[in-house]
Amino acid sequence: MEAQDQQQGTRPMRWMLRGWLAALLVLVVAWGGWATYVYVRSNGKVNPIRMLISAARSNPTSQSVRIPPPYQFFRTWELAVAEAKKQKRSIFLDLYADWCFPCKKLERETFSHPSVNKVLKKYLVVKFNIDKPEGRKLVNRFRVARFPTTLMINQNGREIERVVGFYPPKFFRPALEDALGGKDLYWLMKRRYRSQSNNLSLRLKLADRALLRRQIQEARNLYTALLRDDPKNQKGYGARGLFGMARSQARVSKYAKALPFLNRLHRTFPSSKVRVDAYRLQLYCLYKLKRNTAYHKTYALFRKMYPGQSTKFH
Repeated sequence: MEAQDQQQGTRPMRWMLRGWLAALLVLVVAWGGWATYVYVRSNGKVNPIRMLISAARSNPTSQSVRIPPPYQFFRTWELAVAEAKKQKRSIFLDLYADWCFPCKKLERETFSHPSVNKVLKKYLVVKFNIDKPEGRKLVNRFRVARFPTTLMINQNGREIERVVGFYPPKFFRPALEDALGGKDLYWLMKRRYRSQSNNLSLRLKLADRALLRRQIQEARNLYTALLRDDPKNQKGYGARGLFGMARSQARVSKYAKALPFLNRLHRTFPSSKVRVDAYRLQLYCLYKLKRNTAYHKTYALFRKMYPGQSTKFH
């Protein structure tokens, strides 16, 4: 009887093992089909195995540890301001909604990135849901029209700086750092620019900050002026003007309109330092447009030109 019971007990294990092996076989066949498709569509120029290995090695997001934002929760805004005064810290206010996908993406990919999280620890970090009474009051108080919107606020509850929409760490972090130091704030740069309109460095910073605040037309005017005043990129601003124009189009989901600016940058300024970021943006636009053939060609070119570098902004 004992031998028979043992034999019956091993049968479920055998079937479970067979099930796992069958599932593994299906995955291998599916991956093989995808790899063959990629290889054929790229006329042999893209090796899927190398592509996956290099992506895993060079993508910091797959290797770096994501740290949850250091949120502190308060029932009312007044309590949050009182705590900020007590701790003598500025406030980082995240206005979000449960239905807002970019809000979740911003928290997951930007706020939790180590380089951004390090700066956030210097703030009193709070969040309010805009669909609840206290959140709606803050939306009206700070005149917020788009989500996500994040605001940097001083100890007295007055706005210092804001960022509208999702941005990866590389573009989000400067606003966060500048708000802490009280320098290069949007309104301060606007005031300085009135008397220093020929200052190209200031113009670029103001354009980038205007884009962060979703002041799209203002940013485009400034980027266009950079290209106009440095047409041969002798000071490095002409290429950044083109890149900024491409970013301003992608910012409002005009991915097809962003590509000509990027192609012009590659063609006109082949030695520009901003080209690596231009390729990153180009890959993103091609992905959003579902132009698979162009995406794989650009990906292979990026890997050849910038081996070991990530295709994402960090």
